[in-house]
Amino acid sequence: MIYEYDFTGRKPSIAQVRKQVSEGIKKNASMILISWGENRIDIERSYNGQYWLGSGWIKRIAGSDIAEGLNHA
Repeated sequence: MIYEYDFTGRKPSIAQVRKQVSEGIKKNASMILISWGENRIDIERSYNGQYWLGSGWIKRIAGSDIAEGLNHA
């Protein structure tokens, strides 16, 4: 399942991005796409479901940092 969320208006904070990632996880999504304008973060489960992979940026918020936080939680 893919969970998508698009922020509008002001740049989202890291807490707002993490909240949307958590919503995607609660809905059992294997891919989470968070965007703000032309900026996007992609978070997805690895092929074996053991860990999360992240890519992309929303200003200074990195998808890889969000995924790393999920993997060490």
